[in-house]
Amino acid sequence: MIDSWKRLKGESSKIYFYFCYYKDLGSLRSLGKVGEKFGKTRQIIERYSSRYDWVKRVEAWDDYHNEIKQKEQEEEIKKFAKEQIQFGERLIDKGDKTIEILTEDLISPSEATKMLSEGIRIKRVGLGLPEKITEEKVNISGNTSMELFYRAYDDARKSDRDKESTE
Repeated sequence: MIDSWKRLKGESSKIYFYFCYYKDLGSLRSLGKVGEKFGKTRQIIERYSSRYDWVKRVEAWDDYHNEIKQKEQEEEIKKFAKEQIQFGERLIDKGDKTIEILTEDLISPSEATKMLSEGIRIKRVGLGLPEKITEEKVNISGNTSMELFYRAYDDARKSDRDKESTE
């Protein structure tokens, strides 16, 4: 039903106007509301709706607009992920350069490590990877035991907090 929400052959401009009002009500749409708005009985509006297939036409309209919104959201997500990856890479580069040329005027090794950890975390999220690295071990008998042995980001942050609290 491509463009079925447009005025149909034989549909008067007045009835099409009623249909457009019905269509534009969105999730609140009802034939009763159309009748109330234009001073028509529910039976008359139901006849127009049935004759000109309003329900299928607004479903096509809704599907069309939902598809557009979904495509726009997908593009925004892709754009945001790309920006997030680039930001993470810049943060990693800055932390890496800082570590290389560390002087008293620059940030501490602990702060540089935080910068690298955060940059890596941001890049992982931007790439759609989990923030935490986990490993699943399976023993020979086939029983699965989940052992969280490494939490790169959490451990680095905990280590830094421990260092800060002792300083």
